[in-house]
Amino acid sequence: MKKYFYHKFPENLKCLKFVAPNKTILEMECDPYLLFFGGRDWENVGDDLSHVLASERPRFILSLFMVVLIDQCLHSKFNGSYAVWRKITGYPK
Repeated sequence: MKKYFYHKFPENLKCLKFVAPNKTILEMECDPYLLFFGGRDWENVGDDLSHVLASERPRFILSLFMVVLIDQCLHSKFNGSYAVWRKITGYPK
C-alpha cells in the first residue's frame, strides 16, 4: 500500500477531472490552488474511476478517502496546521 500511495496514487489522482471553486469559496478558504473533483456527492464517480485501472481502484479509493479524511480533520481540529498541509500536499477536495 505504501508503494502504491507514494508512486501510483499521485499518477492516478491526476486522472480525475478538476474544477475550480467559485469566487466566494476561494475567498473563504484563502487557497488560490483549491480544486474540487467528483461533483456533488461524487456524482461523477463512474467517469472518475474509469481512468484508474480496475486492479488499482481499491487502493486508489482507500488512498483518496484517507487524504480527504486527513484534510478535513486538520481543517476542523488543527486549523493552525492546515495551511502548511495544503501547501505541502495540494490535494483536491
